[in-house]
Amino acid sequence: MKSDSFRGMRFCFPLLLLLAGGLVLRAADEAEPVKTPPRQMRLLTVGEDPPFRQEIRDGVRYQLPAPPGSLPPVELEVMVAAGDDREKASGSLRLRMGSMSAPVTVPGGVRPLIFRVPKAGMESEPWHRIQPPENGDFIVVMWRGQKDNTWDKPSSFVIPANLPPGKASLVNVAPGTVAVVYDSEKIALPPKRPVMRTLNPGKPIGFQVGLSRGNGFKRLVSRSLEQGPGQHSIVVFYRADGEKPRSPLGIEVIRLNAGKE
Repeated sequence: MKSDSFRGMRFCFPLLLLLAGGLVLRAADEAEPVKTPPRQMRLLTVGEDPPFRQEIRDGVRYQLPAPPGSLPPVELEVMVAAGDDREKASGSLRLRMGSMSAPVTVPGGVRPLIFRVPKAGMESEPWHRIQPPENGDFIVVMWRGQKDNTWDKPSSFVIPANLPPGKASLVNVAPGTVAVVYDSEKIALPPKRPVMRTLNPGKPIGFQVGLSRGNGFKRLVSRSLEQGPGQHSIVVFYRADGEKPRSPLGIEVIRLNAGKE
């Protein structure tokens, strides 16, 4: 009996070691953080160009440069916060008012992204920083800071870029609620709370944009909206930030090839 018990114990001991090792490996796998894949970021600047200025010198007309802070930087360096006040370069962007930038690849995860003006120096204050979504491609909508009405300290809003075709996203980055009549549907659109609506390819719809006035509606813009097959439209409403604007609201429409941007 003792011999049989001893052989049984010798058989069970390696099995217990194997099971214990498997549990340790499983625990290690569960403790290992899941790494999110890199993704693409694009930047859309909205606002109005500064007025054209010129002067005459010796009978020749010269265009004057835009006043400081009236335009975003032409180029930005994209950095990733790496902890301990360190930053890791992730690419660069070229900006043009009212246009979407080319994509730049940034890592997955929620580490802040920092935008710096080239040659400004790492010891200088960043031009802007954002908190990205954890995963997926995204678009950063940027506009002039309202406090001083300059691009020296801009504001921003992040929206996902993996959007379904045959739809339109209505995005309000103006200071207050915007009233939208979208194909006869009345929508009160608060700031930074996008809504998505159907926009079938080849079937334009009309929409009106305005501001609520008591129980009424002050119409500011009327236009149509359409898109092609496989596209998604992003309609951005923003504060008209130019000198003596004709309307308090501006509109920028960007069309994406859904699933490819």
